[in-house]
Amino acid sequence: MKKSKYIIKNNLSIKQAIKHMKSHGLKSLFIINEKSKLIGSISGGDIRGAILKKKKLSNSIKQIIQYSPKFIYDGSPKLINKKLKIYFKKYKIQNIPILNKDKTIKDIISWNELIKTKTKVLKKINKLSNYNFKVVIMAGGKGSRLKPFTDILPKPLIPIKKKTIIEYILNNFIKYGLKKFIITTNYKSEILKSYLIDKFSKNLFQFVKEKKPSGTVGSLKLIKSNSSLLVSNCDVFHKIKLNKFLDFHFKNKNDISLVVAKKRNVVPYGVCEINNTNHIISLKEKPTSKIFINTGLYIIGNKTINLIPKNKFYDFNDLISLAIEKKFKIGAFKIRDNEWYDIGRWDEYSKTKFNIN
Repeated sequence: MKKSKYIIKNNLSIKQAIKHMKSHGLKSLFIINEKSKLIGSISGGDIRGAILKKKKLSNSIKQIIQYSPKFIYDGSPKLINKKLKIYFKKYKIQNIPILNKDKTIKDIISWNELIKTKTKVLKKINKLSNYNFKVVIMAGGKGSRLKPFTDILPKPLIPIKKKTIIEYILNNFIKYGLKKFIITTNYKSEILKSYLIDKFSKNLFQFVKEKKPSGTVGSLKLIKSNSSLLVSNCDVFHKIKLNKFLDFHFKNKNDISLVVAKKRNVVPYGVCEINNTNHIISLKEKPTSKIFINTGLYIIGNKTINLIPKNKFYDFNDLISLAIEKKFKIGAFKIRDNEWYDIGRWDEYSKTKFNIN
């Protein structure tokens, strides 16, 4: 990486920093002082924040510098690589400077430079590229069950530890080499859009905005596609082998495939069986049953998408009922209950906070 384009001095104005970013197509810069020592960093988000606060662009960048940048001191290649992997994974940043002992910048390393091209994940990536599909994340809901958080933030930006739920979802897809995402939006759409572009890259996303709430699958009708759609709710995260789910769908030639999890259902009372003459013929104390539940990750074939009506509120349950009526082939990809996380309700959100990695 040519490090010089990422470095500017601390005597520039905000306007000059913006011009430098735009001319080099960058999202962040590292700031050095008059002795060429690293003192901080500036991101596109810092600049947008300054604009929103109505700071003058002629003001010094010293007003918006983040004075605790992440960096690594120079050392053995093995130790540097180990630290870089930890930092990239922990902080989800794009570039990390390598410093000499005097805090001058020796090099700047990007994540793309660090990763190796031949890994087990890349073998899975090649396999996924054999299939014709697009990835859709349904992010238009209000998240009423997560109030008061969602009075301020859209549901996909609810924090889990140090990341938002949509980051977990996207990162899981990205590791399989998926690089294009369609985000359906409605509620607080501009906040979500701005966050994703700042955190990732605008080249990753196509945003489709509903004019009015259209249910859990109604917005899919707004997407122009001749391929199958891999659809995820924005409040669930799956720890499954995505290539196996795709294999399951396409090899079985399903019209729809759902990821389902086995759940143990307990009735917390004694259950009575009563006959026609109102006599109790059996009593079962707290009976249990095992059921399969929909976990919010689907593959929907193009033929099935054609069933969704235009400009109508339409839920996934409606689509399944119609597909069954039409004798479409619907497959259930079974996973364990600990292979997915749900943050759509407060009780599940609290469990997820302690269990998700």
